[in-house]
Amino acid sequence: MKKGIKLCSLFLGATLLAACGGSDSDENTTNVTIAQVTPANGSTGVLVISDIEITFDSAATQSDLNAMNIKLSRANTETPYVDGLHLNVPFNATLATDGMSAILDPSIPLLNGQKYQLTIGTQNYEFETVFNKRKRVIAHDFYDSNEVIRYTEFSGDAFHTNYVEYNSEGTDSQWFTADDQVDFRVEEETNSNNQIVTRSTFDAMNNLVSYKVFEYAANGKLERESNFDAQFSEGNDGILGTNDDIPAYFYLFTYSASENQVLGFDSVGADGTPFTSDDNQTSLRRVIINSDNTIAHIYSFSADGSDNVWGTDDDTISRGEQFAYNNDGNLLYIIEANENGDDNTLFTSDDNILDISFWDYTGLQRTSGGLITGAGSDATWMTNDDDVISTKEYAYNQHGQRTLYRHIYFGDDGELGTSDDRILEFVTEFDSNGFATVEYFRLINYFDPSYGFPAEILYETTEFDTTY
Repeated sequence: MKKGIKLCSLFLGATLLAACGGSDSDENTTNVTIAQVTPANGSTGVLVISDIEITFDSAATQSDLNAMNIKLSRANTETPYVDGLHLNVPFNATLATDGMSAILDPSIPLLNGQKYQLTIGTQNYEFETVFNKRKRVIAHDFYDSNEVIRYTEFSGDAFHTNYVEYNSEGTDSQWFTADDQVDFRVEEETNSNNQIVTRSTFDAMNNLVSYKVFEYAANGKLERESNFDAQFSEGNDGILGTNDDIPAYFYLFTYSASENQVLGFDSVGADGTPFTSDDNQTSLRRVIINSDNTIAHIYSFSADGSDNVWGTDDDTISRGEQFAYNNDGNLLYIIEANENGDDNTLFTSDDNILDISFWDYTGLQRTSGGLITGAGSDATWMTNDDDVISTKEYAYNQHGQRTLYRHIYFGDDGELGTSDDRILEFVTEFDSNGFATVEYFRLINYFDPSYGFPAEILYETTEFDTTY
């Protein structure tokens, strides 16, 4: 199946994110002051479908509202925009008839368990949305959809998340009873910013087999990720999970206004101490940031080149990605390339392109998309004869929450839109408060396990906790 894509250029500069509410003019002024903001500063457990109400001390006009330069954004984030997660949240602002209040209606749903910052002039207000926790994920047999083959239980409090996977119903031959056989379990500890601090994995006998430690700077940005396992990390005491453990591999993260970097290491060097100058670096990932904090390019390097110095021009690049956006800040496409051609410069016309992911939108909502893996007979990407191997479909409820994601790949006949298409599908149901209540993950015609999914799974059912 062929699909034409109306984009003006393959390698074009990423379009900057459009302004999200308010006015950027410093010349606008107002004498109206804020009496109250709902949700109040420091609020937690805010519903993701909530509006924001601003109450004034006197009647405001539309000019007053514009002059307040109101902005809504995710707070303390370490990840730039990617895959539809806007840092800045667009909204519609409606002034009450008497001018004493205004309602901000976000144009996209807020995210679960996230901190948001509302800026009105120079004043900031922060609130945190409620976290929609999973309770249980049940996997069903490929050949008998009524047969459970395993399940995962979730539990925990505000700072701990535990999940246990069971792979056998035990001696009573009944699932969801006390004697079900544990396959493994995971414990996560988080900090006050809902960031994971440690993640530990235990086997069926409750032995610690691996764990990760995440360290953050005072501004909330991730600085280090250290990975420990039973094979490489036990220190002199031969016990995993003690103070003399050595990371099997680790990552260091650096940030600037225009570029974030991830440095990967696979050993601690001759001194046996991590985070010192003789650690053995094995990879470098450079994330180039636009001025609006969207991702422009990602470069992945696998070797430091002939000069044996990372971060120089002769590093060996293994993959690159280019991101492009429309005027609403929506991600239009991602180009992946793994060779930079004769000019030794990535994202020029002689690159070896692996694939292009693309999306279409109505407003800020994704409506369709797909994956292109070939330039077609004309050998030119982004033309009508490109080889499209899959398409994507989306649907939403009245609050803008996604209720359907369907990814369709062609089957053995090599054509999309026929009976042997392979389909991956997520269907999510929400209650009136905007909580996900259940999600269904289905595989249709996925008989070939080489596609990366367990052959025995037909679908999974995720149940959510809707209390708050």
